Amino acid sequence: MTVSALIQQQRQILHTLHSAVSQYQQQIAEAQERLERTLEQIQADKAAAEQEAKREYEQARDKYITTILDAELPMSGVKEEHRASREQAREKLRAQMLSEIEKNEHITVKADFESGDMSSIKEQIREVGRISKKSVDSESLLGATLLAIGFLIFVGLLIRLVFFHQNLILCQRLGVFCPSSSLQQGSI
Repeated sequence: MTVSALIQQQRQILHTLHSAVSQYQQQIAEAQERLERTLEQIQADKAAAEQEAKREYEQARDKYITTILDAELPMSGVKEEHRASREQAREKLRAQMLSEIEKNEHITVKADFESGDMSSIKEQIREVGRISKKSVDSESLLGATLLAIGFLIFVGLLIRLVFFHQNLILCQRLGVFCPSSSLQQGSI
């Protein structure tokens, strides 16, 4: 082989390597863009799920308070002369219950914990129990306890739904087989 043929062969090899590197860089950039879009979609889905959960929680809280008010201070069968005082008592009890709920709002279950972090969940449940025992009077003790339990169950289900949905979306976008999602895909 001549020197010019060797130089030509080296140029072809370098050109092929350069083309391969460029192609891989382009594939990496495309994969990174897909990943960024997937992450943005997950964040948007998470925000929407949080808003929906907050709305549903507020509706459930209002329905619960109304149920407690109807059980404690029913309006049916109340004579007209006692109706105004009954309405005042209902408003006072409603304000008291809302106040207790607002006091306990600093106790939140974070949706970004890892699935194996059971100790923090148990600690938050204990904290809810301590606050409920200290601050709730005997008339609304049962109501506050049921509200706390219902809230924790609701948040637990919400967290499970959000993580399952995020994992399912991520698996689908990346084209990865997820055994848990293929078994339960029809349940979403």
